[in-house]
Amino acid sequence: MPSPQNIDVHNMFVCDMMNEGSRSWNMNLIRGIFPPCIMDSIKQIHVLDVITHDTIIWKEGKCGVYTVKTGYKLCIYGEDYECR
Repeated sequence: MPSPQNIDVHNMFVCDMMNEGSRSWNMNLIRGIFPPCIMDSIKQIHVLDVITHDTIIWKEGKCGVYTVKTGYKLCIYGEDYECR
């Protein structure tokens, strides 16, 4: 069964659905992509005024960087593992 959405939406980011420069939702674009119930939910999401770049942080490591050692220990000890 084909997707009800245009094929171009599969490579979109959240920032692609915002009006450039105004930090607000591009409701014309969102209206064309999502059904009304989802569109209404998106409208209710507050867009932050501060623009920051995303950062990937490995919370299980002391310095926030993934290592094989911390990944291995997390696999072995599970939720009981505490990074020291």
